[in-house]
Amino acid sequence: MNMRVIADKKLFRKFEGLHVGVVVLKGIDNRGDDRKIFGLLEEVENFVRLNFTYEKLARSATISSWRSAYDEFGERPEKYHCSVEGLMRNVLGGKAVRGANKLQDVINYLSLKHIVPVGGFDLNSVNGNLRLCFASGKETFFDGKKRSRPSKGEVILKDDKEVASRKWNWKASHNFRLRASSKDSIILIDALPPVSKATLTKIMEDLKDVAQMFVGGKFYQYILSEKQPEIVAE
Repeated sequence: MNMRVIADKKLFRKFEGLHVGVVVLKGIDNRGDDRKIFGLLEEVENFVRLNFTYEKLARSATISSWRSAYDEFGERPEKYHCSVEGLMRNVLGGKAVRGANKLQDVINYLSLKHIVPVGGFDLNSVNGNLRLCFASGKETFFDGKKRSRPSKGEVILKDDKEVASRKWNWKASHNFRLRASSKDSIILIDALPPVSKATLTKIMEDLKDVAQMFVGGKFYQYILSEKQPEIVAE
């Protein structure tokens, strides 16, 4: 049965210019590792270290738009960072960005390269449909150690059972994580201005090329927007 991915229409009114790329990868081979992707990650990590400090990062156009968004839905942007800022801060702190599997490495590479939040989830862990929406405060989230509830009004990604990602793309649920055994994945790319729909499309094409190189599989892509807040994924 096909799955729907739905973004609350209120999100597009509150965050003008928002677009969300949705990529479905089916039949991937996520086992083992590949030194080539480690090389790509090293290159983009070096780029981050050469071109950013913590101060420059906070002031950069793409990151500052996310900080403003977090402030808009009531979270402290100096405490909670969008996923790509979190990655970049780790790099600036001297940490090497390595995922638990090949597709996670691909996602981290694309996120750092284009400075956009990119989140990957095991498609077969999703119950029903996926919704990007404002939390009621009654939903549950599991980080691998304990369960918590999002704040009312917090932007979350959830399926019909529980939360897949809190504070928009700050932290993903342990229950939806990509594994070496994952065969199918759904990837979301969150784009706020200055990242345009045209730029998002190019990022998705880049993801297609890199993912095909390292994990293979069939590739399907969609874009959620104010005019099309819902898609039916293959």
